[in-house]
Amino acid sequence: MINSTHLTRNSVLFLSHHRGEFSMEQDRVIYSFPKNEQEEVRFTLRSYKDRQYLDLRLWFQPSSGGDLRPTKKGLTLGLEYLPELKRGVERSVKLGPDLALQKSANPVK
Repeated sequence: MINSTHLTRNSVLFLSHHRGEFSMEQDRVIYSFPKNEQEEVRFTLRSYKDRQYLDLRLWFQPSSGGDLRPTKKGLTLGLEYLPELKRGVERSVKLGPDLALQKSANPVK
């Protein structure tokens, strides 16, 4: 079960892999929701080389316990792509349960 304190933290120490070494960076979790009892999806604001990014990533509870850890399953976008991401999410919500059944001549835009 995911500890509820993980869902309300404003920041998290995130292990990032760069050139074969791990480094700790201070990131800001802006939203998260549980996917199941062992996993959660996190929206994290990150900065790297003076640029801001939104990282959408699946985190998991290790079987040995302890803090949640990030998986490789995720997406990191520059903040300039947020309007496009929003449009894609809004379109997905609008199509709703029929999303998989919809056939569009132009699925993009």
